[in-house]
Amino acid sequence: EALGLVGGCMRKFQYGSFKRFVVSSLLAWILSSCKTSQGNSPEGIGAHIDGEVNQVINSSLASEPDEVPAFLWSPARRQATAGYLYLASEFMSLGGESAKASSVLEAAYNLDPNAFLGAKMIMARAEKGENEQALLEAQRMVLLYPKSAPLRFILGQMFTRSQKLDEAYAEFEKTIELDRGHEPAYIALIVIDQIQKRNLQALKVAERYTQAFPNSAAAWALLARQRIVNNKRAECLEPARRAYELQSSNPEMVLVYALALELNEKSEQAISLYEQLYRLAPTNEELASRMVEIYRQMGGLDSALEILNELAERTDGDKPGIQMQRAIILWEKKRFEEAAKILDELHEKYPESERITYLTGMGKEKVQQPNEAIRIYEGIPENSVFRVHGDLRILLIHADAKAFDKADKVFERLSKREDVIDTVYIAYAAMNADQNKADRSIELMKEAQKKFPTNQKLLFFQGVYEEKAGDRKASKQSMKDFLKTNVNDSGALNFLGYMLAEDGEDLDEAEKLLNRALEIKKNDAFYLDSLAWVYFQKKQFQKALQILEGLIKNSKEIQQEGVVFEHAARCYQALGKNEEAKVHFKRALESQLDPRDRIRIERLYNDFVKKVGT
Repeated sequence: EALGLVGGCMRKFQYGSFKRFVVSSLLAWILSSCKTSQGNSPEGIGAHIDGEVNQVINSSLASEPDEVPAFLWSPARRQATAGYLYLASEFMSLGGESAKASSVLEAAYNLDPNAFLGAKMIMARAEKGENEQALLEAQRMVLLYPKSAPLRFILGQMFTRSQKLDEAYAEFEKTIELDRGHEPAYIALIVIDQIQKRNLQALKVAERYTQAFPNSAAAWALLARQRIVNNKRAECLEPARRAYELQSSNPEMVLVYALALELNEKSEQAISLYEQLYRLAPTNEELASRMVEIYRQMGGLDSALEILNELAERTDGDKPGIQMQRAIILWEKKRFEEAAKILDELHEKYPESERITYLTGMGKEKVQQPNEAIRIYEGIPENSVFRVHGDLRILLIHADAKAFDKADKVFERLSKREDVIDTVYIAYAAMNADQNKADRSIELMKEAQKKFPTNQKLLFFQGVYEEKAGDRKASKQSMKDFLKTNVNDSGALNFLGYMLAEDGEDLDEAEKLLNRALEIKKNDAFYLDSLAWVYFQKKQFQKALQILEGLIKNSKEIQQEGVVFEHAARCYQALGKNEEAKVHFKRALESQLDPRDRIRIERLYNDFVKKVGT
């Protein structure tokens, strides 16, 4: 009954919340049943699913003479089997087995062809990086299901990935024709219009968006932004107000409304909103990053800076909120001296503002005046919420200057504060690790976990320092424990996968972990290097070398990483290409290396020279 219901859901519902609820609930129920019958071991569940799936697929092929061929099955049986295979593919995807999931989805579609499974097949191909095949499949599916809005939208996404923006735009328009309530399609149209500098066209789409979704804060905020970009300042106030009223605790809505008020010379109201915005952002760093991202979405930092400069030049009173935003954008544009000058003037005018004092200290750091920054941070009152952040900056300044005894004293003082933050422990542990005091770093992470039990990332850092301390067994266990509740943390997947590869342990599991990491963070150079090392350990030298040669040729971020050249050298050596191996060993030793890596590579190179000569 459950599997039949899944099949029915896939036919009746497109991408609604009800379908997601039913399918996810049934998936959880089936997996819990597997756990009951197989124990709580993931390996047991996986084996159970794999075995069942193979059995179902084999039965659908009807290879035995006494089996009823799949094409003679009843519609109910076909739907139920397809539903089971779909759920199994979802489970496989969660386990990082995207290739296997894709083939199982295809089997499900062949049993019960429908738009929903067709869309899932396309996305599975895209997630594997098969963009050309996904585009062709999407075009075929749209011919089969021309009135499916979700398929039209997916085809638009595939065209976008292929940089075919005009074709993508047409598909997003067709999506809206078929389903006026398809919100992502409106946003996609506006993004393409912005990319192609069609600001008036983007404005028209934003107006259609608000008509279709009158209760969407995102729609009204987008309309306000587009009116600002198109210099319709008097008209931007009403949509900005509507967005703010719908989501007054959203920093984006607050900033857009405050800016609209400023543009319409309503500075007093804007000032109170800026204060609200600052309260919503826990730290200045987060506030800065949010502001910069919002301004990027509003047409770019240059145009935002022009608007803010104009507002700052008006004579109707001081505008500290505007000036701080100017400084933040100038930081992002690497114009540190100009930003520091603005903040110095603000600090002189508003010495009692703790936030301005803190930002002024950061400005001094960015213009390489650390001692002046420390003096300013120390001027923040002890009872201020900004004092702990100021002291953290002081700790980082001392650590950067190798003044470790001074940093120790700052940490000792900070650790006694009731409002100490987890970042203090993370920064101090990193400093100790840099001094080859990994054992102390481990102690700090364990202490921090007691104080901040909800920050699971502390366990990840513990695992990193355990590896640095040489306790690889403990490190692997910490990473496995961390991944139990953080299954999509690509950094942890890569860290554990590479450790397994280095030690030559469970290489199939290492490959699976690294492929999952690359699904989350596609084409990451360091993750690809880790995967190449798995292939090396599996003696698939040519396959490993193909990845490494591509990285060395195309990835600037990894061309100074000596370990990558070491990996390439060892592949060349294994393939008997000694001249290439020698070149890459030398490049490895000329590159930046951890001391432990340098010792190992020097030993390997010396052994290589003894065997083949200089």
